Amino acid sequence: MALFLPLFLLASTLASLVGSIPIQNDVMITSTSCQVEGGDDIANLVCTNTCKGQGPSWTGGYCDQEQICHCTF
Repeated sequence: MALFLPLFLLASTLASLVGSIPIQNDVMITSTSCQVEGGDDIANLVCTNTCKGQGPSWTGGYCDQEQICHCTF
């Protein structure tokens, strides 16, 4: 019983660390998704797919003139 609490704390700490890693990756992917070869249509498609891949609440996205992807609800 005395071993349960330290193991639980370790597991919850590791879970929170692992859970934060994909968020950082999504931010990096979203910020560079408009910087692809193929023109504006391809860049917008990549941005839209990247945004939709972040979760069900995202409906799409678009690239602005500075090649920044903006996700939409």
